[in-house]
Amino acid sequence: MKKFIIEGFDSKRENFQKAVEAENQKEAIKKIQSEGLYVTSVKEVDIIQDNKEDEKIVKQKDESIKQVVSIITVIIERLEIIITLLFVFIGLLAGMHYIAVIIIAGVVYWLSEKAANLIRGYFAERAEEEARIDKENEIREFNEKTREQHLYVKKKYKNLNPEEIAVSKEIENERIPIEIDPDIYFENGNLIDELGIEYMTGEGIKQLLLTELHGYDYEEAEELIKTAQRAERREKLKSVKRKIKQKTQEEYGNIPSDSREPIPEEVKNQVWNRDGGKCVKCGSKEKLEFDHIIPISKGGANTARNIQLLCERCNREKSNNIG
Repeated sequence: MKKFIIEGFDSKRENFQKAVEAENQKEAIKKIQSEGLYVTSVKEVDIIQDNKEDEKIVKQKDESIKQVVSIITVIIERLEIIITLLFVFIGLLAGMHYIAVIIIAGVVYWLSEKAANLIRGYFAERAEEEARIDKENEIREFNEKTREQHLYVKKKYKNLNPEEIAVSKEIENERIPIEIDPDIYFENGNLIDELGIEYMTGEGIKQLLLTELHGYDYEEAEELIKTAQRAERREKLKSVKRKIKQKTQEEYGNIPSDSREPIPEEVKNQVWNRDGGKCVKCGSKEKLEFDHIIPISKGGANTARNIQLLCERCNREKSNNIG
């Protein structure tokens, strides 16, 4: 189920804006048109974003209740002072001794303070109970929307087999909220206010789909996902190796395998003596290597005529070329 914000006008040309829940946009428009209204624009609302809006509303209600209680407290405190002063004034007018007036004023203030505390306590308890009821309703609505999104995700991927679910990149980008347990919420304080809404992502959603759509238990689902991830990494590694090999072949030609036939020692000795134990290109006697004039990959042989002495630098410069 999806949520749409639809704008338009009625038969009196008055504009309206409505929130409609439907399977798709077409169905949402039909619902509005069945009421005799005309549609001008349709916008799909992200359920997660909608949940965030609900979270803001809960916080705003909390602040409103706190403000009301605070105002009532200030009024009661003012009344305490006014009542005390009124009794003092009456006592003085009646000609009472000032000590008696002070004693009476103290008793009156003490009694008014007691009454004020009872009134404050009543309003505080009432506000707390109202806040609890509001939050329970908000949590209930939030959980209903969360279940709707869980159903939407299951419906979206119901045609995928377990292996496809385990490797799906699209599922990894999904994010759905987790239901709130009211008991835990109230035992630990306002979790939404303090921690925010928790979300299920990637691997958690895959486990949910595997358990609820294909009957896997948690451990089996976790093992399948890990196996699929390992297989995917192996494929990526193979792909990288293929690309490296392709690039190397483009730059240097086919590099012969290490298992090729080694150059015979007598051929090495002939070449060494013939080339005077130095590089035939630059004359260096450091880091000498036996190089095939015609590379093995291009049909060259391990004969003295096809082998020459080159230093490491000259051999790298020659690469896989003939010469």
